[in-house]
Amino acid sequence: MYLSQTVTAFLDRRDVDYETITHRHTMTTNQTALSAHVPRDQVAKAVLFCDEEDYVLAIVPATTRVHSGALAELLGQRELMLASEDELSMVFPDCEVGAIPAVGPAYGIDTVVEDSLLSQDDVYFEGGDHQHLIHVTGLSFRRLMAGAPRGAICL
Repeated sequence: MYLSQTVTAFLDRRDVDYETITHRHTMTTNQTALSAHVPRDQVAKAVLFCDEEDYVLAIVPATTRVHSGALAELLGQRELMLASEDELSMVFPDCEVGAIPAVGPAYGIDTVVEDSLLSQDDVYFEGGDHQHLIHVTGLSFRRLMAGAPRGAICL
């Protein structure tokens, strides 16, 4: 697999310049950052949550974990749980399981972003497989996340 066509089409429609970084096959965003030689706090990790209503994609730095209580509070006390691997495959059909791109709007998914990512000069995120990162400027990432709720949602 290579880059998600959903993601590349989304970036093209938004007129966002991006760079593709190839790295060895990895299974975690921390390993990805190390393999790609990029700062771990600039790698955006996407975590899919769900409730009875819908899905929510939480985006946090690779160096952190989602604080589910803070996420629920930011979203009006929604009772969210982690989505299953089957759900990941259904929601992100053109991606390998676990290589979720940190651009929920590309898939029509409500997205919440950690504040600290919005102050980065550069942001990297999974491209849909475990061997490619997408690199965008911080300004472009902020444009892509325009309208998404933001807050302190990580530990």
